[in-house]
Amino acid sequence: MGADTRATAGNIIADKNIVKVHKLTDSIYACGAGTAADLDQVTNMLAGNMRLMELNTGRKARVITALRHAKQHLFQYQGYIGAYLLIGNVVRGSGVDPTGSHLYMCSANGTTMAFPYTSQGSGSYAAITVLERDYKPNMTKEEAADLCSRALIAGMHGDNMSGNSFRLVVIEPKQTENRGPIVPDFCKLTEPKDLEYKFKPGSTKVLKQKTIKYEVIESMDVSH
Repeated sequence: MGADTRATAGNIIADKNIVKVHKLTDSIYACGAGTAADLDQVTNMLAGNMRLMELNTGRKARVITALRHAKQHLFQYQGYIGAYLLIGNVVRGSGVDPTGSHLYMCSANGTTMAFPYTSQGSGSYAAITVLERDYKPNMTKEEAADLCSRALIAGMHGDNMSGNSFRLVVIEPKQTENRGPIVPDFCKLTEPKDLEYKFKPGSTKVLKQKTIKYEVIESMDVSH
């Protein structure tokens, strides 16, 4: 999982090194987009609730539990809390979530969905194109980290509200590796600007054609 480090206030870069990767438990992390203050408060609340639950039960918190706490809290405010979250857990290992690895998206209004990969925020449109093109099941740790890095760089390159640097978090059973902040060299981007279009003209069948005739009327105001 990863996120860039830029926070903006309108057209102004307010902070170049903000933390958008938040620790909820040893095996669950959340990346956020939206309002920085809301993200900090929501993730701090989730981390506290998960820690209390682990102390009371003697068990590791599940990622679905963190997701449910997030969605029930945010739904009450119907989007007025600007926290858009990606919540994920460790890939594999004993002593963690017995149901396996998960990645969930939680919008500010409480809507949630599960994905094998996804992105959030203003740079997500550029990032998701890299993810959709190059994602494959059963990737190695370094392959996944490289894909996440390239997706973040694409998002930072294609969006003014994202940028400066990015952080990665590699969640493993015994330890979590934090990488960054990493400052990409945009002068050495390896992503092609134009990808090959493999569909030949006429591949899409035209079901119906209709011609609409219209008349342009110009009016002039001659009043003084």
